[in-house]
Amino acid sequence: SPGTNIFFDSNYGRMFPDLKYIPAMRILSRVISCPSNGRVTFDLGYKACASDPPAGSRVVIPEISDADAVLQNEEHLVIKTDGHAGFTPGDEILAIPAHVCPTSALHKSVYVIENGEVVDQWEITARDRKISI
Repeated sequence: SPGTNIFFDSNYGRMFPDLKYIPAMRILSRVISCPSNGRVTFDLGYKACASDPPAGSRVVIPEISDADAVLQNEEHLVIKTDGHAGFTPGDEILAIPAHVCPTSALHKSVYVIENGEVVDQWEITARDRKISI
């Protein structure tokens, strides 16, 4: 698959730990709200990240080791975490998609980041399709 060969994902790291895969794709997301004690809402719905892994395992958020996804819809991801107190709306996180192939197809391009700086932008050429008859 086009996304896997370029970016890898958290599923490959889990399935093949001996190969030392390092997922290259991250999805930038922001805190939308902290609706209740222990819950944080991000703008990370399935329009941004593939919805085919089972609910609760669609992304890994390295900054939140105890993140437990409790709901995902088109626009939002709600997680439960004991470490919610430090979050405020607008805070940014980087999430690793569990299935990068369909996730990469959701985006027109990706930014290349090296040492914390954006150095390039790549078009996802395998994304667009054309039906010829």
